[in-house]
Amino acid sequence: MPSLGTQIIWLFVLAISIACISWTVTKEELFAPLRRIAAKHRLLYPLTCEYCFSFYVTFTIVLIANY
Repeated sequence: MPSLGTQIIWLFVLAISIACISWTVTKEELFAPLRRIAAKHRLLYPLTCEYCFSFYVTFTIVLIANY
């Protein structure tokens, strides 16, 4: 089991990664067409909210990281 310091560092690394991915998808111009399509469809609306989308990103990263 990793030390407490290592676990805290990884916690911050994961949090920063999730925040960056969420911000990029929900705010940057690169994904503007995707957001416009998502805003038209109520089912995809959480893709336009940074807070909501961060939960989906977190879930995906936890699955990939095998926590």
